[in-house]
Amino acid sequence: PFWQEILPNHKIVIVVRNPIDVARSLSKRNHISLHLGLMLWQKYYQILLTQTQSSERFFLFQDALINSDEKFIKAILAYLNLDEIKYVKNAIKKSVNKTLLTHAVGTSPETVLKGRFHQEINKLWHAMGTESDNFNNSIASF
Repeated sequence: PFWQEILPNHKIVIVVRNPIDVARSLSKRNHISLHLGLMLWQKYYQILLTQTQSSERFFLFQDALINSDEKFIKAILAYLNLDEIKYVKNAIKKSVNKTLLTHAVGTSPETVLKGRFHQEINKLWHAMGTESDNFNNSIASF
C-alpha cells in the first residue's frame, strides 16, 4: 500500500464495528439484503487485514470507544504514545451521538464467537479479536 512508503513509521488504528450492525445499517440506508451487507463487511475487512498484515496495528472496537471504556482508552493512548486520558474520554463523550446507534445487536461475545455469523465472517471477527489485547474488554457490551 502507498501509505507504507509515504509513512514508514506509521501506526494503524482499525475501527471494527459489529458486522450485523453494519449489515442492518446498510439494509436500512441502501436497501440491500442483510446477506449482502455481511458479505461487504467481510470483504472490506479481509482487504484491510491483508493490506496491513505487515504493519503494527491496533483494533479499535466501536462499542468500547462509544462506552468510553477507560482500560481500552488507556490502551489506545499507549499505542499512540499519548497520555491525556481525561481529555480523550471527555472528547469521546461529547462527540459520540448514541442516537445514531440504531442497529446495535446487543449479543454476548459468546454468541458472536460461537457462530451466529456466517462461518467466514465469524473467523474474521475472531481473528481481529485474537490479535487485539483488548478484545474481551472491548466487546463486553455486545
